[in-house]
Amino acid sequence: MINKFVLLIVAFTIFFFIACRSKEPEYIIGSLDNAFLSAKNKEKFLLVVSKNSECSTCDVLLEKLRKDQDLKNRIADNFIIYEYSLNVVGSEFLSRIFHSIATPTVYVFDPTGRFLTMYEGYKSFEKFEKSISAILANDAIPSVEDSKLSLSGDQLIRFSNQMLTGYNVLRKKEVKRREIDNAIFDLERSLQVQSYFFNNYLLSKLYNHLGDILKSKEYAKEALHYDKSFDIFLYQPLRNELKYIVDSNFSAESEPVLSVYDSEFDYGVVKIKSRPKATFTIKNQGKKPLIIQKLLPSCDCIKASVDKSTIAPGEQGKIEIIFEADSQGSFSKIVYVFSNSLKGFYPLSIKGIVD
Repeated sequence: MINKFVLLIVAFTIFFFIACRSKEPEYIIGSLDNAFLSAKNKEKFLLVVSKNSECSTCDVLLEKLRKDQDLKNRIADNFIIYEYSLNVVGSEFLSRIFHSIATPTVYVFDPTGRFLTMYEGYKSFEKFEKSISAILANDAIPSVEDSKLSLSGDQLIRFSNQMLTGYNVLRKKEVKRREIDNAIFDLERSLQVQSYFFNNYLLSKLYNHLGDILKSKEYAKEALHYDKSFDIFLYQPLRNELKYIVDSNFSAESEPVLSVYDSEFDYGVVKIKSRPKATFTIKNQGKKPLIIQKLLPSCDCIKASVDKSTIAPGEQGKIEIIFEADSQGSFSKIVYVFSNSLKGFYPLSIKGIVD
């Protein structure tokens, strides 16, 4: 009788331990495509958290996801998490679809890969948690308000899913004509909502796939009209694809080419409140004049200037960077050089320690 009682207590203790054991959500490593595939196969929702190496609030948000036990217990059974780094080649398509490099941003997708909602910045984390509760309760998800596109709510969701569908159709090795036609229909409707580089790019490539060169050129030219610094930064490799569509005689060898003798400068140790300078030598190794369009520092603590905005083939120019050393500690910053070079932009790095 005692043995049975002891066994009962042991069994209850084991059951209680298992029931109360903290749950850990699954993190997917590898490519973003692998994350979507894993979510589909396991029939789970996918949380994609965008981050970059200079984003301190990204670390705070990811730490909360890893340490908040109540949140982990809620999402462990129904969600997969993928940390999407903007610094990794091959994971750019979400930024291009949503026209954003804001970090941190949390994107939420259902098991089929359909976009549900997104939240930018750590301050919106409370809204994100409400969305998680709504998904788990099968309720209406709170309206999307955070977006670099001039859209919100259901309109943004429909629009973004049209971009995702068009992008996925374009990438398929084998695709049916009906799928292409449907994607083109949705993308052309999306232009009435908001025209930007990416939906015009997708239309150009899809029409090119069908062999409709006139339509393909029409949308390629429209996409290339979006030539502000941010568009060049985000879409330059895709812009180069469209240049070949617009002009079959286009040759990369004839374009201006920006090169830098040394793209990183180490100040070493500098005194606080000082204004140390760094000079970078740039050269046009192409066959057309190189035009420096803009210098974009990664923070307000940098002042950058170029000695001449137009550099002839074979000629050199100088870019001067002044760092405002107003805070102690190590620093690592970037100045993006935007030009008409085939690459579009070039990063110059500075680093050092303020003592």
